[in-house]
Amino acid sequence: MKVFRYIQHGVDKMNLKENFKMLRVKEWIRFFTPIPLIGAILAHATPFAFILIGVIFFCVIGYGFVINNYFDVEIDKRNTKKVRMGKNPLSAGKVTKKETLVLMSLLLVIPIALSCFLTLTGVLFTVLSISSLTLYSVKYIRLKERFIVDIITHGVMFGLFPFLAGFTLAGGDLNTLTLLVASLFMIIACEALLTHQINDYSEDLGISSTTVVRVGLKKGWALLASVVLVS
Repeated sequence: MKVFRYIQHGVDKMNLKENFKMLRVKEWIRFFTPIPLIGAILAHATPFAFILIGVIFFCVIGYGFVINNYFDVEIDKRNTKKVRMGKNPLSAGKVTKKETLVLMSLLLVIPIALSCFLTLTGVLFTVLSISSLTLYSVKYIRLKERFIVDIITHGVMFGLFPFLAGFTLAGGDLNTLTLLVASLFMIIACEALLTHQINDYSEDLGISSTTVVRVGLKKGWALLASVVLVS
C-alpha cells in the first residue's frame, strides 16, 4: 500500500507533458511496438488480448527508454544532438529524478499487472523483457557499454522477448517455427542498434563505449552488413 501511495503522491506533482517526452515515443512506436503485436496475431489473439498486449508493451518499451534517460543523464548533457532535440528532459532539468522514478514505477506496475490477466508464460516473457531493458541501462552493469553484448541485448529486449511475450500472452504454444520467427525479430533489433550506433558515431566518440565506437565506423558497417546477411 505504501508503494501505491508513493506513486499516487508522485503522479499528483508530475509535469505530465515533460514526463511523457521521457518515453521518446516517436522513436519506437512504428518499429518496436508491432513486434509483440505480430506475435499476438500469429497466436490468434482475441480482440481483448490484442488490445491488452498493445498497452502492456507500450508501457514496457516506454519504461526501457525512461530508464535509459535516467542513467544516461551525464552522457546526454554532453551529447549535442540529444540536447538540441530535447530527447532527455531529465538532463535538461525539465523533470526531476523523483518524477522519473515515479514514472518508471508506473510503467513497471501496469504491464506486469495486466499480463497477469492473460497467461503465466506471457508474464514470464514480459518480466524477461523488462529485466533485459533494466540491465541494458542500469549503473554498474550497463550492458549497453559492453562489446558485442550491447547488440545482442538490444536484439533480445526489443525483438526476441517481446515477440515471445506477445505470442504467449495471446495463448500461443511455443514450437520450432515460432522460435525461428522470434530469432528473426531478434536479428532485426540487432540491426536497428547497429544502424543507430553508426549514425551516432561522431557524437558517441569519446563519450560512450558502444561496439561501433570500439571497432570504428568502417568495421561497424561491415558488422551491420554481416547481420543483415544472417537475417
